[in-house]
Amino acid sequence: MNSEIFTNLRALKNTLDCEVNDGPNGVESVKDKCLEALVLIKQLSFNDSSPHVQLATRHSIQYLHKALTEIDIFYASYNKARKTRNALKDICAPAHAGLEIILNLNYQ
Repeated sequence: MNSEIFTNLRALKNTLDCEVNDGPNGVESVKDKCLEALVLIKQLSFNDSSPHVQLATRHSIQYLHKALTEIDIFYASYNKARKTRNALKDICAPAHAGLEIILNLNYQ
């Protein structure tokens, strides 16, 4: 079961496109992927519940929540007349980090 979840998480990471659209459509796509990743992470079950696994899982979730917070900030301050160049990168950086951390727990 975990192998399928890790495959889905890797696919999410690989399709997390931060260059396509620096507007609400691009941000919405990232938001959907973050929410899907959180659901998948909660479905993971580890035989080894070591502090390392617990900490990595917790950090991964925190990074994904940080991306969601950045998305809320983006929506609150979005102005079509003035797009910020780095808005999508500020959102994607924690999303990528969260996915990378959890994917590092896949030892297969």
